Amino acid sequence: MNAEPEVARKHEQRRRLQGLYWACVLIWAGLVFAADSVGWLPKVGSADPWNWVFFGAGLLALLGALWREVSPAYARPRVGNYVWAGVLIIIGLSAVIALKITWPLVLLVVGLVLLANFLFRR
Repeated sequence: MNAEPEVARKHEQRRRLQGLYWACVLIWAGLVFAADSVGWLPKVGSADPWNWVFFGAGLLALLGALWREVSPAYARPRVGNYVWAGVLIIIGLSAVIALKITWPLVLLVVGLVLLANFLFRR
């Protein structure tokens, strides 16, 4: 059997999903900066618009990875997808939580994702 068409299909799926992800991130960033410019952006801790952008980008990455996890039509997400989402979310939350704990949280999330991947690999 020739596995090349399957590999090409998965590559095309990943490319299309990445394009969708970046389009959504840019739309989210535009909405955040527009809300900030008119004074509608909520003030939480010392969060600025960039914190909101990073937090939203992380949530979008997490939702995309979870969608790929449960959808049989798409290739399963890689561990890096979860790590990317976790790092972005933690960076976004860094203005709300103490900055001293931000990077230990990043390391904790990366370690937990790697451990879960090892333990629950299909």
